[in-house]
Amino acid sequence: MSEMSIDDIVTLITKQVMETIAQKKQAAGAADCQGEACVESVRKKVLLVGPKDPLPEGILTGAAIYDIEDFKAERNVLKYDQVIITKLDLAQLSDAANGRTGDPVANAIIYALLEGVDVLMTGCALCYRKFAGKGSSAFYNMLDGYAKKLQIYGVKLLDTNLQLKVQEAVPPKYPSKPAIAHMPVLPPKDSRLVTESDALKLAADAKDQVTLPAGSILTPLAKDVFTRAKLKVVME
Repeated sequence: MSEMSIDDIVTLITKQVMETIAQKKQAAGAADCQGEACVESVRKKVLLVGPKDPLPEGILTGAAIYDIEDFKAERNVLKYDQVIITKLDLAQLSDAANGRTGDPVANAIIYALLEGVDVLMTGCALCYRKFAGKGSSAFYNMLDGYAKKLQIYGVKLLDTNLQLKVQEAVPPKYPSKPAIAHMPVLPPKDSRLVTESDALKLAADAKDQVTLPAGSILTPLAKDVFTRAKLKVVME
């Protein structure tokens, strides 16, 4: 057997020591991964925003559930495998849709979308939907637009049909508005008589003069109206 150099001996010893250390770490890890602690480390971690009652049965089976208070402690959305939202107020909806991160819930949604963490939201989380068809359709549609923005960004909407059914905006019923008054119209050319009523309508919108069809005949009261209004009468 040939003699080994000092460098070869050092290399061999170092290799054996590193292998021994690695084996001990592996054995220690296997020993630690016993019981509840090891099970917890491999369970799916879900950040649940709101109550779990509206969720379909089985969706949280086997998952480790955390609430928003846990997120507030570190503001690290990568800690979770999934974010599920069952309750969202109007301010949080607006903030999340418009990229405002001040609120913890909006912050969790925004950064989950940015980091690629799966985000699910139930239909009942959109509390505004219970007002569909009752009031301002414009305001309702604005809120619905926020919800649609979140879906475009990547939020998956769960239509669980449990508490609220997804409804499309229905315009509210308002009393009919009075018709807009039309501008006074000159008498047609085949009508020669201009009455007091005609004169009042014309004078209401005239500035300096009133133009009438050629051959128009003014009643005395019509002339008085134009005179009092200090309007010049011009025949076409």
